[in-house]
This record gives sequence, structure tokens and C-alpha cells, in this order.
Amino acid sequence: MTPVAETTPALLRVRGLSKHFDHVVALANVSFEAHAHEVLGLVGDNGAGKSTLIKIVSGVYRANAGEISFADRRVDFQTPRESRAAGIEVIYQDMALVDELEVWENVFLGRLLRNGLGMIERKRMIAEAAHLLERLGLDSLSPTTQVGYLSGGQKKGVAISRALYWDTRLIFMDEPTAALAVVEIQRVLDLIKTLRDRGVAVVFVSHNLKEVLATVDRVMVLHRGQVSGIRDARETSEDEVIRLMMGST
Repeated sequence: MTPVAETTPALLRVRGLSKHFDHVVALANVSFEAHAHEVLGLVGDNGAGKSTLIKIVSGVYRANAGEISFADRRVDFQTPRESRAAGIEVIYQDMALVDELEVWENVFLGRLLRNGLGMIERKRMIAEAAHLLERLGLDSLSPTTQVGYLSGGQKKGVAISRALYWDTRLIFMDEPTAALAVVEIQRVLDLIKTLRDRGVAVVFVSHNLKEVLATVDRVMVLHRGQVSGIRDARETSEDEVIRLMMGST
């Protein structure tokens, strides 16, 4: 099978991205692409620049140099709200869910649907949330369940559902399997593949190389703020990725 990266245009293009904080260089001339229908792994040791890269693309930080194109348009996001409006979401490890609220309320958190009179459309949002859960194979989960009663894997599904509703085209998933039981880890990895199959571009950030290589199509390795290599997941190994993480080629 020919890799997606060789047959489809890039959804996200990053060229020569650099970022420094005073005298500390966080990123230096980083270039890469992410494609629809693809899972791109992003790995690197602590301090390699992964979080900084995510925050620049999602509008939290401003780069000192370089350019970003998304959906064939040059972008310079000033805020996370702008990146979300363009179709980019970040699902962090803590997922930013409110345990005291129900599933549907978390899906529409901060973006409640209202009718022409300004009244909240509760029934519509419950129905929409149920449809999203069904799309992800989570139809056994009720949209009116309080999130605090859910397992870690189910909460991850709620966070993904929230991202999908807003026509998200690119999702960064930061350590999505951390602190999950084995069965739930596989469920989340399956959700990532489902997103890919539905045409979403997924950037999978993790320290677990086994999970990364079993899930992604390509893997990008950062070392001290630079790209030390991008490999087809089927043609590399944990040993090679570790060497790239250490700066060896």
C-alpha cells in the first residue's frame, strides 16, 4: 500500500518553524506535513519541543520564524479560538472535561446551541451527542450520563466526540492512553484509527513507542527542538526511533 503522504495533498504544512524563550531554543527550523486519512506520530524525549510545536500550531504561542499553511491557506493563529474555528483541535491528557456535567453538556461546553429566540436547545444537543457517540462506536454510552461516572477511556471518547462535532479536520492527541487500563488503551487506539478512516488527520503524541508504531502511518521524531527524522511506521523500528530521539541518524 502506498503511504497517504505520497498520494494526497497535505492538510497541514509547517515550514522552518522556530521558537525561542529568551536564550532557550525550543524549536529550530522544524518542517513537516500532516495529511487527511493519516495518523502521524510525534515522539521525542522530554524537552524535545513537542508541546511547543502543538501550542504554536494551535495558536497558544507565536513562532519567531517560519510559516504554517492549513487547508491550502497560510495561517497565523493569534488564539486557540482561531485555530479551532479553522478546524484544529487539541485533546490534552487532562481532556478538559467537567465531571459534574453530563456527556452532552461536555460535548457542547462553551458552545451551547440556541434557537432563534436565544433559548438553549437541550433536546437537540442530546440527540447530536448521541449521534456522535454512535459514529465512534460508543453508542452504549448515554449522552445524559454524568461524566464523573465514566471510565478514562470513555472520557477520552467524549473529548473526541466534542472535537468531531465542530467539523474538526486535524486533531492533536497528547498522551491519549496515559493512565488507562489495557482494555481501554486498545479502545482509544481503535478510536484514533476510526478518526483516520473518517478522513481526519491525527497527530498522536506519546512516549509509548510500541503503541505509536502499532497505530500511526508515519512517525516524526524531535530531538532538542529539531526534526531528527520522519519515518514510515512500517519501515522503521523502536531501536531506530530511539536512536533518532537521541540525535543519532
